[in-house]
Amino acid sequence: MSKPLRYGPVTCPITGKTLTTYSQLTAVNYYSPKAGEVVTKFLNLDNQAPEVKVHTDAIRNAISELYKLHGQSPEVIAYRSGVSTDIAEDTAVENANAETLEPAETF
Repeated sequence: MSKPLRYGPVTCPITGKTLTTYSQLTAVNYYSPKAGEVVTKFLNLDNQAPEVKVHTDAIRNAISELYKLHGQSPEVIAYRSGVSTDIAEDTAVENANAETLEPAETF
């Protein structure tokens, strides 16, 4: 059984459905500069509503594509094949030659 909402039922503005458990809400994970960590927020949106699923599916697909790109890293490929790599020296050289990038804007 899913955990009931701490502050009582809420109404989804899209479906008008009363949501009573966390499993019915739409969970969103993001980095909070204030907290200094990744946090999960539960939005008062029915996670089964088609208008909501379109966006959560897009997020899931984008994350999946990022992991595919990450998987192309030589270090990840070596790790998955069981090969031990010592990349400290190579990384230091790459970092010395890399351009300085501005930090990404967070929201």
